[in-house]
Amino acid sequence: MAEVIEGKRVILLFRLVRERAVKPATQLAYEISNTLNRERNTEEQETKTGMIKSVGASNESIEFEFLQSSAEINEMLNYAYENNEEVEFWRVNLDKKDKNGKYDAYTGTGLLASYPLSAEVASNATISTTLNIQGVVGRINATITSDQQETAQKYYDTVAGIAEAPKVKAYEPKGQATSTAV
Repeated sequence: MAEVIEGKRVILLFRLVRERAVKPATQLAYEISNTLNRERNTEEQETKTGMIKSVGASNESIEFEFLQSSAEINEMLNYAYENNEEVEFWRVNLDKKDKNGKYDAYTGTGLLASYPLSAEVASNATISTTLNIQGVVGRINATITSDQQETAQKYYDTVAGIAEAPKVKAYEPKGQATSTAV
């Protein structure tokens, strides 16, 4: 019998593309929702024998919403938006693991379309944004570390037990060359 996919078990991980060699991907802290959008334009051509339809290239994006916090991943995404940095992502289903212990995932790279900071009087401050994907997403079996798995459990299964997030400084990319005045 088919099993229902629980939305809370489909998580996002990110990192800057230029940090690929020096930093592992990080799970999005306090994620509320994510949607992988995949669409194609359909073109029609009328012929003497009837309508012919063809499809254009795929246009893909990920919309996601999360709580504002002092987590480093939130600072990294803000940095990526402000500096037009390409971001690498994984959308991982934690309930779909292969025989080698890897998880079903979509992956790709893209640029953040916006970074709105919303703060309403009666709720937590949130960020709801879109990552416009370069090309099309790939389907892989992704490695999720035990720390990442533990974090996913903490954020989604025992929310009441989470302590206040530690304060962090503004994001600084890893492996960034520093210039010295001559």
